[in-house]
Amino acid sequence: MLMIVIIGAMIASILGILAIKPFDRGSDEPPPVIQQPEPNSSSTSAEVPSSR
Repeated sequence: MLMIVIIGAMIASILGILAIKPFDRGSDEPPPVIQQPEPNSSSTSAEVPSSR
C-alpha cells in the first residue's frame, strides 16, 4: 500500500513538471499560479504585491 502511494506521488510530480515546463519557456516571469509566495503572518496571498 505504501509503495503504491510513493509510486503515485512520483508519477504525479513528473507529470506536473512536464505539464508546467512548456508554459514558462518563453516568459521572463513564471505564471502567478505556479509561483506562490511563502506565507508570512497572514494567509491571504492576493494582497501580496509582486516584487519581481
